[in-house]
Amino acid sequence: MKRVQLDKDIQPLSEFRANAASMIEKIKKESRVLYLQDSMLKNKGCLVVNCLSPLIC
Repeated sequence: MKRVQLDKDIQPLSEFRANAASMIEKIKKESRVLYLQDSMLKNKGCLVVNCLSPLIC
């Protein structure tokens, strides 16, 4: 697994909602994990998006 790049791999949930298609393409192309953080959870919650297979995503 690749190291987390804080500036690229951790994104606000609102950004994902606005640009979901391009972010999913980026995950598939770069084989990275995307961590989504919701400011409403006061930095306590995180959702991890990972594409395990190009056939699924």
